[in-house]
Amino acid sequence: NKNVDFRTPGADVYTLNGEDKIVKDSGSSFSAAYFTSYLIANTDSAKNFIDIIKKYPLKYKEN
Repeated sequence: NKNVDFRTPGADVYTLNGEDKIVKDSGSSFSAAYFTSYLIANTDSAKNFIDIIKKYPLKYKEN
């Protein structure tokens, strides 16, 4: 099994708070969704995916 873990610390993400106001927040739970949507919007081929993923801090491991 091969796994790739990625991190995008410090990504500012706009979201709605409990009062339905737009606020800027960050954190790993926000960053995972941010990075996933970034990949979907910017990946058009397997090679492009590899190029994008190399720009972010990676931790690769085999199980």
